[in-house]
Amino acid sequence: MFLIRNIKVSVKVKALVLDNALNRLINKGIKTKVFSNFITFKTKHYTFVLFKSGQKKQTHVNITQIPKFSSIAKAITSLRRLLHCKVLSHTVDNIIATSDLKRTVSLKRLIQEKNFQRTKYNNEIFPGLFIKFWNGTVIVFHTGKIVIVGCKSKKSIKWILQKLIAHI
Repeated sequence: MFLIRNIKVSVKVKALVLDNALNRLINKGIKTKVFSNFITFKTKHYTFVLFKSGQKKQTHVNITQIPKFSSIAKAITSLRRLLHCKVLSHTVDNIIATSDLKRTVSLKRLIQEKNFQRTKYNNEIFPGLFIKFWNGTVIVFHTGKIVIVGCKSKKSIKWILQKLIAHI
């Protein structure tokens, strides 16, 4: 069992001029931060990063702080309403999920058994063991709590959990 904590979605919209988008957001009373090649803004539920377009036909927008898959459509609708833009496509870039093994884990033993090819651990810098898989990364703590990052689907999260539990 796992809980999704955050989903990051990459959205392509019909080309927007950053200055026009910024004016729309300011007129709606939305706080923005302006950088040289992107704008960030937040709503009550989501965080948006609007990038300066390198292509004339589309603009790239990242949306984060999406708590579950069923909220992706709401986040995209929010973007569309705020900027009066046409959404061309969207993809899930990253999911952050957590789980709890409900028992302590010997991280040193996990490393010594060499069941995982790509591991990184230095408890002087960070107390978690990083295990990298082809479809994401899991961070295991000695308390049994785990964080999964870099997945693009629930199926990938489940696969990583199964591989991890099989070797603990």
